[in-house]
Amino acid sequence: YNAGNQNWMIAQDAHHFIYFANNEGLLEYNGSTWRLYKSPNESILRSVKVIGKRIYTGCYMDFGYWTRNTNGNLTYTSLTTKMKSKILDDEQFWNIISYDQWVVFQSLDQLYIYDTQRETFQILKPDAKILKSFLTGNTIYYQTSDFNLYEIAQGKGKLIASAATLANNKIVNIYAQNMGLLVHTQFNGFYNLLGNTFVKFNTEADKEIANSSIYSSQQLKDGSFAVGTISNGVYVLSPQGSVRFNLTQSKGLCNNTVLSLFEDMSNNLWVGLDNGINCINLNSPVRSYIDETGTLGTVYSAIVFNGNLYLGTNQGLFFKPQNSNSRYQFVSGTKGQVWSLFVHDNTLFCGHDSGTFTILEGTSKLIFSQSGTWKFAVVPFDKNKLLQGNYYGISVLEKVNNQWQFKNRIQNFNYSARFFEFSAPKEIYVSHEYKGLFRLQVDPTLTKTLDIFTYSNPTKSKNAGLFRYNNGIYYAYKNGIFRLNPQTKAFAKDPVLSEAFQNKEYTSGKITVDAAGKLWLFSKNYINYFSSNKINAQLKRTILPIPSRLINPMLGFENISQISSNEYLLGTTDGYYIFDNNALRLKSHKIALTDVSVGKQNQASIDVPLQAEGDFSHDDNNVSFNFTVPQYNKYIFTEYQYLLEGFQDDWSEWTTKSAINFRNLPPGDYVFKVRARITNSLSENTAIYRFTIAKPWYATNLALFFYLIAGIF
Repeated sequence: YNAGNQNWMIAQDAHHFIYFANNEGLLEYNGSTWRLYKSPNESILRSVKVIGKRIYTGCYMDFGYWTRNTNGNLTYTSLTTKMKSKILDDEQFWNIISYDQWVVFQSLDQLYIYDTQRETFQILKPDAKILKSFLTGNTIYYQTSDFNLYEIAQGKGKLIASAATLANNKIVNIYAQNMGLLVHTQFNGFYNLLGNTFVKFNTEADKEIANSSIYSSQQLKDGSFAVGTISNGVYVLSPQGSVRFNLTQSKGLCNNTVLSLFEDMSNNLWVGLDNGINCINLNSPVRSYIDETGTLGTVYSAIVFNGNLYLGTNQGLFFKPQNSNSRYQFVSGTKGQVWSLFVHDNTLFCGHDSGTFTILEGTSKLIFSQSGTWKFAVVPFDKNKLLQGNYYGISVLEKVNNQWQFKNRIQNFNYSARFFEFSAPKEIYVSHEYKGLFRLQVDPTLTKTLDIFTYSNPTKSKNAGLFRYNNGIYYAYKNGIFRLNPQTKAFAKDPVLSEAFQNKEYTSGKITVDAAGKLWLFSKNYINYFSSNKINAQLKRTILPIPSRLINPMLGFENISQISSNEYLLGTTDGYYIFDNNALRLKSHKIALTDVSVGKQNQASIDVPLQAEGDFSHDDNNVSFNFTVPQYNKYIFTEYQYLLEGFQDDWSEWTTKSAINFRNLPPGDYVFKVRARITNSLSENTAIYRFTIAKPWYATNLALFFYLIAGIF
């Protein structure tokens, strides 16, 4: 973010922009770009608070507020100019509290109470230094260095609890409860303050946090507590005090020293650190499991069977109870590469580099060892037989005496059959990445291949795939997705499905069809799925703007598994993601123009007012626009589409870039429009800016009139 390392306080305005009291000044983040406004006297900014349309800040020997001008930039107004003589030498302002019409600025020495209506000040100076101030319910409290706790009553300090009552505990935060106050201390956890009684509130987190000095604390909207420590990162506790999770530097936090905490309007938890900033998506529909130890490895397949979640990886097969936080257990005998997991007839099959296993409650049984196994499919006319694609062709498994066993290999076809599909009773289609697409005629007993036809079109392709969907067979490769015509045996391009591979989006033809009938495919910048319209059976495409570079799947082996009605598990090279498909598409957002600037060729641009229509000279014809949707979910990307009426006829392609520059625009009237798309939903609004570029003086109507007169003369 190109500012100082420490971030002391965090706030958010009505437009959802986030502000940080940073070592270098006021740091603003609008969801797309960061901007630093230097502190008024180049000192460390210690506090920030958004109140109405003002952003109040406090720093070294100064406090005041920022307001946004017509150009969209912030300008500062100091409140200390009228009372400079009353600011103590070396005084810094560490907290800002809003209470009705008053704003309270707290230093370590005094409380400055500013009446925003009368624009007057009242100063409260305790006998001892101020450790910290708090707003709890409708009361402002502060604790002094002698550990006494006061409240502000009629502009003066009123003793609430003595140091003896508080057992000389330093208070980090205070929360209002029905019976009294809940006090959070630096070293000893929570206490209930009921009148003059200070009673320990024991929690499961006490022992775990005992050795971590607490610096910041925040109660979240759901009643849980976020706790920032000096040496052990962030804890999130339940309302009863149990540890929900602990994020440290080893788990992705930028730094273990937490200076500030803030819950935004979307229930994200922002963490200001001694070195950096983190945003924790507490309610994210996406959850990640990162295998830091390398024990699991790359996840190639996942399935839920008999209440257990199984993961097939390049290290073997692992499992744990589905809804537990317990560690994964290794299935003995499965060491090595797992390619696929398949359930049929209440039996779990594992396709492995060593062959085929059946799995039961953490134990494995090798039933085929002649070749590695890629995939399984039920024989349509015999449910007691399975086809399996192997390294050296296709073979048959058969159920005999309630036990699955190897029956035979289908002779005369020896190529690897990673992708295959049964068509007619005697027809099997096979896709080979380097050999191409085949149609096999097999005998009724599935013992040998009678004829092999190799397709010249569609051609072979890297990471090509073959799949069945809605009783049709499809071939997916870099030129699109093609459907088999069962009468002509030819493949024709499917225009609807092939949309996903347009604009150089193709990375892999690996397609997954889930139990709910959704067809999933991965491309460069998106996860796509298609579902059938229940009215007219047409396919509907849904786009999740989650790029491949973020989730880091194994190209050509992308896998997604439905593990509950709405939850999906997405395997990656270092673990997996679980996401709630319904929650990914619910929220709508607004787009806003944040900056419009104009300038001459090869000269610096200047910002112009956002609300008024622009009227620019002929050589001020380089116009730049910046826009944003202030959303902060890590796995949900915002895409933008713009149109400049008077210059373009059609909307642009969707892009993740939040800025556009138009150079050397000719004279004329223009309307710039921009809209956003998040998880396949358009923004609530379209941001619009109208402007005119004037003609040069020699091309105006008046000049043309004089040219005409001169020509006649």
